[in-house]
Amino acid sequence: MHLFFYSVCYLAEKFALRLQSQLLEMKENDKYKITKDDVLCVGIAGLCHDLGHGPFSHFWEVYVKQKTNNKVAHEGKSIEVFKDIWKSIKEGGDLEDEEKLFFDNNQHEEFICDLILPKKGDDDKRIKDQYKDKDFLFEIVNNETNKLDVDKWDYFARDCHHLGKKNSFDHDRLMQFFRLVQSKDPKNSGKFVLAYRDIEIFNIYHMFSMRWYFHNRYYQHDKCCIINVMFMDAIDEANLEHEKCWRITDSQLLDKLNSKDGIIKNKIDKRQLYKIIASSHTDELSKFDKLKDELEEDFRQQLKSIGFDNHKDIYLIKSVFDFGDEQDDPVKKVRFYGKENPNQELTEAPKAPKMLIPRIFKEMKIICYTKKQLSGDAAAKVKEEFKKWI
Repeated sequence: MHLFFYSVCYLAEKFALRLQSQLLEMKENDKYKITKDDVLCVGIAGLCHDLGHGPFSHFWEVYVKQKTNNKVAHEGKSIEVFKDIWKSIKEGGDLEDEEKLFFDNNQHEEFICDLILPKKGDDDKRIKDQYKDKDFLFEIVNNETNKLDVDKWDYFARDCHHLGKKNSFDHDRLMQFFRLVQSKDPKNSGKFVLAYRDIEIFNIYHMFSMRWYFHNRYYQHDKCCIINVMFMDAIDEANLEHEKCWRITDSQLLDKLNSKDGIIKNKIDKRQLYKIIASSHTDELSKFDKLKDELEEDFRQQLKSIGFDNHKDIYLIKSVFDFGDEQDDPVKKVRFYGKENPNQELTEAPKAPKMLIPRIFKEMKIICYTKKQLSGDAAAKVKEEFKKWI
């Protein structure tokens, strides 16, 4: 069987092949052996892990969450699409003998699904099946252990290219400094775990810092957030059913919106955007840990209390920024090895310079905007109250 590997798929396969090579060099027994089918499954998971994205990627998840109050992970949708593809290939019948053996093995299908969206808690089958001694394979595509995975490496390279920015994170170097080592945990004595060279803690912190920077500077830039809101309003204006749009492309969604000739979509095209009045970052998470509608109502009540008659024309956007692991430092969950004993996990994590480590690992940004025209005095009054409220 042959696949053309690109991006996440290419990096995932390269990662798995490197682990396979290390195990062969160490001449370990079969329970740790990474087979060619294992490598293929990891590659397929990398290829298919984002199949479940709706139009305009993560935008669609945010939109559906706001419409239904349900958090929808694109990985779950990816599994739905992947299973449809897997079924159609099996039933197609046009398979060579080696391919038929691969697709007839139901464990391969389940393994790939678990690589795309690792199960947690009582649903975690990794401990029970044949991969219990190779669960480091689940840290390649979607790493729920410490968030250090090839998916991030890929989108850094991709987005730097399209933004015309130099990619300062060196995933090729990091690829040279991971290895399988003996676990330091007495409960897992003799078990192999995935670890990184201690000096790479700088590169790893830089990777997570870069993720935070990209979300602040690009993905959740104030103007991007406003355009996202306008797209949601344009979809509502066009009366499109979100459940029927999961599997359409960006261009198909745009065609549907353009065919309706909606007012809001035309405003987006003409760059007549909703007016941003103010925005501010905050680390007071508990204060703003509310639904967007509740936050808006709180701020509108404050405006109403000072006699601001147009308080219902004021809206808020809440964005969250972190290192990928909520309020925790994901680097503390990364395993390391040292130069002196490269086959053993370090009992203590390497010390990183304090200036390298953020004071906090999660913050919010609140954007205040209006969909209508406000006078300069009115906008200034709202901005002043926003600063007090935030």
